[in-house]
Amino acid sequence: MERHKITTNVQILVVVIALAVALVVGLSVGYLLGTQSSRDVTVKIEPNLGPIDAITSVRIDAAKWSEGKAIMGAIATAIRAYYAEAGPSGKLPVDNNFRELGFMPGDLDGVYFTEDMFEFSVTSLKPLRYTIAGTNYDLKPNRMMLNQDGKWLEK
Repeated sequence: MERHKITTNVQILVVVIALAVALVVGLSVGYLLGTQSSRDVTVKIEPNLGPIDAITSVRIDAAKWSEGKAIMGAIATAIRAYYAEAGPSGKLPVDNNFRELGFMPGDLDGVYFTEDMFEFSVTSLKPLRYTIAGTNYDLKPNRMMLNQDGKWLEK
């Protein structure tokens, strides 16, 4: 009887923890989007946004850029893998040739970004120097860049 009671208490604890995690995740997404639920999200593309709409728009753009940054991070990883194989005296990869880095068509496509929105340039293998850029004119900022040091630059 006592064992059954302990098992039930553990199950209740697991459910409470799961609900707490779901609540935290839900609130985090709501904060990121500036809303309490996804059905409240509205995107206005008008030039004269009110202060609340402008804040919401910035948060939505930041959330969309997280997809672009993740793709740019994947490109950076592929460049480092290319460098690991080629070595410091190897041949530089051709700028913007994603196939040479091992990407197949569609690998760099997301919801808000497509492969043609990205470009990269490796200027040196000794030491490794590269720049990756992503451009989406529907977002603010329109362009972000990542270098070999992991530094982001917004334009």
